[in-house]
Amino acid sequence: SLPALARWASVSLAVMLLTGIWIDIEMRGAFHQALWFRASAIGLVLTGAALGILRRQLAGGLRGRLAPERALARVTALAVVASALVLAIVVLMERRPA
Repeated sequence: SLPALARWASVSLAVMLLTGIWIDIEMRGAFHQALWFRASAIGLVLTGAALGILRRQLAGGLRGRLAPERALARVTALAVVASALVLAIVVLMERRPA
């Protein structure tokens, strides 16, 4: 179901945050000044915001506060945004541009 998927996406995002913190600790802050690391952190925050809004829209649609078609359209758009942000984070972490 969509609520379970949204919940697990949030859990996965928390795991990404924890691994990012772990990498930073292991490298003794070596990436603090790296633009790609900072951009990835900002992307993580934006992804969290998108997922939070997505979950709220989904709940509104399920509780009847939003028309189902409108809620589904919003949830779909937010899912695309969150996925694109995660893709950007992965590219940044893999390529590590200067």
